[in-house]
Amino acid sequence: MDWSNCPDAERIPGKVSGAWLVVGTRIPADAVVDNADDCFSAEQIVAEIRDHGSGLLDAAAGIMPGS
Repeated sequence: MDWSNCPDAERIPGKVSGAWLVVGTRIPADAVVDNADDCFSAEQIVAEIRDHGSGLLDAAAGIMPGS
């Protein structure tokens, strides 16, 4: 898909191998569409990202120096 005209997508050389991403994130735009194709609502997609993101941050906090 051509994301070049979508204001909610950005591509930054060197960030996630230059893939099109949701603006301000490292979430591939195509992953959002793939989830929608699998019948996930926008609310479900956001909740999944939030839930997994929190878990990843918790895990990282456990291995960071000083934690």
